[in-house]
Amino acid sequence: MQIRLAPLNRTMVQQLIVAVPPDPISPLGRTLAAVVGLITADAAEWPAGVATGGGLRTDDVLRQLRMASAWAGPVELDSYLAGNGTTGTTVRLIGAAGHVELTLDVGGSGELVRAGISLGS
Repeated sequence: MQIRLAPLNRTMVQQLIVAVPPDPISPLGRTLAAVVGLITADAAEWPAGVATGGGLRTDDVLRQLRMASAWAGPVELDSYLAGNGTTGTTVRLIGAAGHVELTLDVGGSGELVRAGISLGS
């Protein structure tokens, strides 16, 4: 990636945030795909391949994901909003009726330790 700025007297760029997408085969990438799949499928059960830690309650996360599914409908990944590509990511998911922002953090062993979901119009 390359960024070029015009030589202006007054600096115009105040902040630049670069979100690093996770590698699809990394623990974070696999967890992201599985959780997005839960929203799209309106799943009732936690996927066996996604380990959790840090006291994360899968029942609570599933309830939030069902709300996201009801709000936006089936979703697809629109953009990466934040994240380091290894332990955390925030993505915007677009559905027919709205969008969802999903934040995931994984621990050192690849287990999901935090999931945050917010609904948008």
